[in-house]
Amino acid sequence: MKTIGKCAALLVGGGMLLDAIMTVSLTVAVFGVLIAGVIGMVALIWPLRRIGLGQRTVSACLLAGCFAGLIALAPAVEAENAQELARLEKSDPAAYLARLKRRDESLWAQELKRIDPEGYRAEMAAREAAARKEKAERRRRLCHSESASYDAYAYAQQEIEDRLKSPSTADFPHISQIRVTRTGACGFIVDGYVDAENAFRARLRTHFIAEVERDFPRERFWFLNRLDIDG
Repeated sequence: MKTIGKCAALLVGGGMLLDAIMTVSLTVAVFGVLIAGVIGMVALIWPLRRIGLGQRTVSACLLAGCFAGLIALAPAVEAENAQELARLEKSDPAAYLARLKRRDESLWAQELKRIDPEGYRAEMAAREAAARKEKAERRRRLCHSESASYDAYAYAQQEIEDRLKSPSTADFPHISQIRVTRTGACGFIVDGYVDAENAFRARLRTHFIAEVERDFPRERFWFLNRLDIDG
């Protein structure tokens, strides 16, 4: 019963103190609740008898009260932020937009378009340019990476196998034994050969030249531009 009384006194007293602080400063009230919550959390692990938090049950009550206090403060904090934004919109549009951008980028873009149409167009143009640059850089990395030639050769092998009489018998040489040449932005010419059985089960060597290209924006896909098969 004594513990329950302590919890009740703590919650009631804390609520009254919170109401009093809110009339002075909402920010101070929020920080006060956060600090009290940290103290309650620490007291749950290491009881703080000197400040009356020697029992974990009381510390849990303090922590629960702080959580409830934060929930109760949320609408007031949101209302204060809305008032501050409304004040800034009239007195300092640049500061208003800067704060709005940190909170909600989608709403910021709408407000920028309304308040500063020219700035909005410049911002959208800059973003589009950055996106194009990033896309070109990603394409450059993919097409000039060490694995790009291997990927081109692997795709050419698939195309050759589809045209063989007995694809399961196909034996392609290592990439070091053939020639893979880069062409254009992301194209490759694969000049190689394959050993495979024909319709009569005779093993033959077939030379081929495949011109392949990575398919953008579907970066994992390739397509065949030309295929010459000898033999």
